[in-house]
Amino acid sequence: MSVQQTKKVTLTVFALLLSMSAFSQQASSPITVSGYVGTYYAWDSDKSVEPNAGFRQFSFIAPRKETFGLDVAMVSLKYAAERSRASVIVQYGDVTNGWGNGATAELNDLFGRYVQEAYAGFMLANNLWLDAGFFLTHVGEEGFFPKDNFLSSLALTTLYEPFGQSGLRLTYSFNDKWTAQLHLLNGYGLTFGRANTSTKAVGLQLDYRASQEWDFLYNALVGDGIGIGDAGQGKTYTYHNLVAKYFGAKMDLAFGIDVATQSKSKAVLNGEPGMALYFSGIAEARFKLHKQFNLMARGEIFQDNNGIFGVLSTDNDGLPVGLKAFGVTGGMEFKPMENAFIRGEVRFLSLDKDQKVFASENEPVNTRTEVIFTTGVLF
Repeated sequence: MSVQQTKKVTLTVFALLLSMSAFSQQASSPITVSGYVGTYYAWDSDKSVEPNAGFRQFSFIAPRKETFGLDVAMVSLKYAAERSRASVIVQYGDVTNGWGNGATAELNDLFGRYVQEAYAGFMLANNLWLDAGFFLTHVGEEGFFPKDNFLSSLALTTLYEPFGQSGLRLTYSFNDKWTAQLHLLNGYGLTFGRANTSTKAVGLQLDYRASQEWDFLYNALVGDGIGIGDAGQGKTYTYHNLVAKYFGAKMDLAFGIDVATQSKSKAVLNGEPGMALYFSGIAEARFKLHKQFNLMARGEIFQDNNGIFGVLSTDNDGLPVGLKAFGVTGGMEFKPMENAFIRGEVRFLSLDKDQKVFASENEPVNTRTEVIFTTGVLF
């Protein structure tokens, strides 16, 4: 299917979903139609990317600089009956052109660009559901869109986690506090139609809702190689993600830790490649000054020393080194109404001293400052 044909199909689906919204307003209807529109303006100090000429590095949200842009417009159709359910979410915008722009990026994956989620599910037994299709990853502390997060920009950790995943999802609710999921998936963040979907991964999620304020999650993936094309073949990875969230009257907190290993991926001198290790973390806070005003802050660290997600530099022995970075972000949010927001944020990102992937006026540098303004409306 060509790009033009895919766009026509997407617009048709948009129109169909919107036309069903009237039916969904009926009290007894099992169908719910909702949507979200997010816009942005961005600036950063990196001179290697010209204004409105390409996507900014490490920037999924607000990807173009010095231009007013559409992050995403999405329409969601959800069906929920007693023993069956389904979901379809279609999307369009600047961020969808980089959908999957992480370890397994394939920017021409048209399905991933315009379809965010599409699955059908059935209740197999009491509190036991089986879903099949394409859905957002279960891994991660942050979601992928500003509407789901304290801040609009995404941490490096989130950028390199899998975005969409396709396969089977088994969900069981033990009680009001404990829920578990088991996944059988097309590899690390692989969607339908990609070249190496013959590789499979097994995923796990354990969710413990300790109280009204605290929620704890453990997410995991085990599979055959992280990487683009053949880069991960013959290698086994494990991915672990721990998340803790607190929602209080005056303050919200969120913490995330990711640890991954991959066999045959750590380069060594005069020997066989060994086990590679990756680590990253996020800590976030949202201070509720008023029902319409919030202040937000985030700290992040990213340590891919052995280059599981790609090589950016070499060490003193000439061995490959992956992305090593830390960042801090501060922001302010104004909510003119419950379903809308206006945000401004400043983010400072610093890479390892040898990873000078940004540019100043005269030379390569390893740091970048960015400022973004975002708006969003849910309906």
